[in-house]
Amino acid sequence: MECNPDNFGSQDSVHTLACALMLLNTDLYSGVRSGRRMTCLEFIENLSGLNDGGDFPKNILKQLYHSIKSQPLVFSV
Repeated sequence: MECNPDNFGSQDSVHTLACALMLLNTDLYSGVRSGRRMTCLEFIENLSGLNDGGDFPKNILKQLYHSIKSQPLVFSV
């Protein structure tokens, strides 16, 4: 947040985005294949208004979506 003050409204916004990225990763890569996967547009729409009442920059959300879609996040246990 300190390095990108124009993109994030608060620490809460950054936390919201971090949680959304983990959920996106789970949606795209969960072992359960019982439905369709979240699209980039849906990911952006799900975060609408959650940057302290505003929107996150769409170009950043698109980059994050495509980055996770091409390479899953790996969580250490």
